[in-house]
Order: sequence, then structure tokens, then C-alpha cells
Amino acid sequence: MTPSKTERLAEEIKSRGLVESRETGNNKPVFRKPGFAGVQQFTELENALASSIKRERKAAGLSRETLAGMVGIAEQVYGRYERAASHLTATRLIHLCELLAIEPIRLLHDVAPHLWGKTKKEADDRTKLALLIRDVPADVLPSLINIVMRLAPAPLNGGEPLELEDEEA
Repeated sequence: MTPSKTERLAEEIKSRGLVESRETGNNKPVFRKPGFAGVQQFTELENALASSIKRERKAAGLSRETLAGMVGIAEQVYGRYERAASHLTATRLIHLCELLAIEPIRLLHDVAPHLWGKTKKEADDRTKLALLIRDVPADVLPSLINIVMRLAPAPLNGGEPLELEDEEA
């Protein structure tokens, strides 16, 4: 007998380790992966992202006015991002990472480290490794990939090499 839609949903939720959460402004339940301190509300995640962006802007030595000009928006509009009064789109986040010369993983790890490991230390170590790889010379990368592939457990795809989306496809 084929499982019902509700049964399939319940199985997916369970298999992914998700828990039910209620978000402000949404009457329906959403399912989330708990972080190290439980499930954070989306507003908490947005506040953490806003703080991280502000920290990175300051670390880059840029004023809000200058960065807003580089983004092509008014300083007041940009300020809403740093106060979490406006939602950042993925494209705006990518643009800010380009301008601040930072990896998106740095910001995302600050906000949701549980996405990179089962413990805070594991998540920090994985993020640190990903950030270090950025500075590895390009000619060394194939060797490094081979080393990591030998260290990592066999992927679910039967040991086939990991392929990223080809831009020319």
C-alpha cells in the first residue's frame, strides 16, 4: 500500500531530524533542524546575520554610507539590513560578500553553525577548514581534493566523484 501524503511528509521530517516550529506571522507549522541551543526563530537568525554583516563592514574599514553607495542604495535603506529591519535576499547577501571580500560561509556559520557539524567544535573546525582552503594555491587543489576524498567516508552516490553544477550545461 502506498503511504499517504501525510505519512510521506512525516517520514521525511523524521529522516531529516527536523522538529516542528511556529514562526511569528505564520499560522502553519514549519519544520526546522535544531541548532545547538534548540530552534531559533527566524527573527533571531535575521538579527544574528545583521550583526555579522555590521561586524564585517566595520572590519573592512567601511562606513555605512560608503558600503551603501557601493551597493547602490541609500544609507538609510542599507541601515535597515544592519538592524534586521529589512530581510536580506540571497542575491543581496552575495553582493555584500563580494564587496566585503568575505566568504558567505563565514556569515552563515555565525548565524547557523549547526549546519556544519554535530557539535560547536566540529562546526567551527569545518568552517575554519573551508575558509583556509580559499587561500590554497589553485595548482594544489586537485591534490587536496584527492586527500580529502580518501579521508572522507564513501559518498552516498557509490563513490563517484563529487560534481558541481557546470555553468556551460
